[in-house]
Amino acid sequence: MQKKIIDSVDNTNIQTITAFKADCITVVMFLLFFIGVGIGLFIKKDVKFSEQENRYLAERPELSLSALSSGRYGKEYETYLSDQFPFRNQWITLRTITELLLQKKEVNGVYFAEDDYLIELKDSENYESEQAAKNIEYLEEFVRNNSEGMDNSFSILLVPDKSAVLRNKLPASAETADEWKIIKEIYDRCESADCVDVYEELEKHKEEYIYYRTDHHWTSLGSYYGYKAWCNETGIRENKQEEFIKTTVTETFRGTLDSKVNLSLRSDSIDIYEPAETVGYTLVYDYGALTEHTLFDMKKLASKDKYGVFLGGNHSLVEIHTTVKNGKSILLIKDSFANSFIPYLINQFENIYVLDLRYYNQSLSEYMEKRKITDILVLYSLAGFVQDDNIYKLKN
Repeated sequence: MQKKIIDSVDNTNIQTITAFKADCITVVMFLLFFIGVGIGLFIKKDVKFSEQENRYLAERPELSLSALSSGRYGKEYETYLSDQFPFRNQWITLRTITELLLQKKEVNGVYFAEDDYLIELKDSENYESEQAAKNIEYLEEFVRNNSEGMDNSFSILLVPDKSAVLRNKLPASAETADEWKIIKEIYDRCESADCVDVYEELEKHKEEYIYYRTDHHWTSLGSYYGYKAWCNETGIRENKQEEFIKTTVTETFRGTLDSKVNLSLRSDSIDIYEPAETVGYTLVYDYGALTEHTLFDMKKLASKDKYGVFLGGNHSLVEIHTTVKNGKSILLIKDSFANSFIPYLINQFENIYVLDLRYYNQSLSEYMEKRKITDILVLYSLAGFVQDDNIYKLKN
């Protein structure tokens, strides 16, 4: 009996010691991990720009008493640590693989949907923010102040996200915002403009390749259907698909959503459409900083941001002067969704002025007056429009 008690005590002690050792190993592993991260952050140079994510990364915040007391330093350092984490891309891939092995359909806000599509879910809260409300007011005022004075058309084209148009490819449990309802509410407040129902046109062609699988943008085919809906709304003559020459320029494009999970299943192809009828044109970038004679920057195809093949990416201002002599000059106020839309306009306007409010800081009204604008098109993705904190520049 006494021996059994001793053996029981010994077993208990062994289990306690074993558990203690396991805890010690866990603590040591965590300490080594954090020490390794600290050494890695100290040794490695900060990366200013991530080609993988096509954005500038956070820099080390400046330490000050005011930043510490307000809590700003902690938040900024957390962002900095996330952006500059050693082997960040490899950790993203590892996380994605782990969560997929756990049968999860969604990783880092991105769903692995049917037909190898990566779809980022758009929650209704994205469209109910204070910034969204302000941007709608700015647009409404801009329409009110300018639509009556236009010689031809003043139009608005807001593009729904693929989570709304391709919702049939999402898992049944995934809930997404009713973007068409939100777009219609914005259009109702801008009724004096030609408001383009692009949702219906895209919905009709949702089984076609109208959005990239790995990126948030619409494809050249998707933007053509947007152009078709725009022509129908404004009464401008539509150039048919057969009036353009289609060329596939790459089949290895991996976009912004691929960067979020670092594990897409299939890459995308990019097609460009050029008018079959020869039209001469010259592009002047950023007040003469660069002059080109093509809408397509083929050098971008060698980079991660292959979507930059359209117009060379985003610029504050691009002025396109064509050999079309019809006296029509259109101002296109836009985000990057418009870049693949512009080739469809090239033989319909004498001048095309492309302005991106994210980078443009001059007086918009003065610019419009000097260029004698006859038509205006405001073209944004809905998500881009409601989140952009530069829309206030419509008031300048």
